[in-house]
Amino acid sequence: MRRVITGFNATNAAQGQRLGFTYTEMTDSGKTTSDNNKGSMTVLSEEAQSHIDWIKKFINDWIEEQGE
Repeated sequence: MRRVITGFNATNAAQGQRLGFTYTEMTDSGKTTSDNNKGSMTVLSEEAQSHIDWIKKFINDWIEEQGE
């Protein structure tokens, strides 16, 4: 069985950075067995936080470039 991320977001919460995500479960042959599954977690890892910060910077840089 494979789990494929279909979407995610990062939000600021009282307890810190929070990740929300949705995923689909599939068989190894590609048949969907479960769809639109949801989960969330608080980010405790500094390494994970640095990756989130990089993605936010990447998006902000892209937004700035669109205004030029």
